[in-house]
Amino acid sequence: MTTQTFPVGQAPRVVLADCRGDLAIEAWDERSVEVHSDHELPVIRQEGDALIIEYATHSLRLRVPADAEISAERVRGDATIQGVRAATLGAVDGDCVLQAIAGDARLHSVGGDLEARDIGALEIEDIGGEGVIDTVQSVTVGSIGGDERSHGDQRWQRRRGPHDQRGAQRSGQRHRR
Repeated sequence: MTTQTFPVGQAPRVVLADCRGDLAIEAWDERSVEVHSDHELPVIRQEGDALIIEYATHSLRLRVPADAEISAERVRGDATIQGVRAATLGAVDGDCVLQAIAGDARLHSVGGDLEARDIGALEIEDIGGEGVIDTVQSVTVGSIGGDERSHGDQRWQRRRGPHDQRGAQRSGQRHRR
């Protein structure tokens, strides 16, 4: 197990290009970013308030300040991000859980299921599996391969209209509880 800690300034950002395992990020009360892996840590560099991780060959666990902004181009496993200011993810090959994101969460694609709770605004292009949305102020979705379940009074907007990419009618598959 390897852990490394990096001090951050007033506008912390974590930028991750490629994670070949799972990615877990949670907020903590420190003004630093802690990076933990069960294997050797990837090369990490700091540029101003940004902590940049180019290529992680294994799963990573990070603890970041609550006002951190997270950006990841590719996560080849599951991604869990909670308690941060904002998150932008390119592709998550597995499942994705986003929780307590104070501002916006933007995702291009999730190969598995998406669970999003307590988020300012959620924008996602494609969900391969099921989408569970709870207490999100506004939701913009392209397509969902499985069922949509929402709890609360989210404002939904579909990018592609009533049909997903495969042309299947989506009505009847959205469940509100």
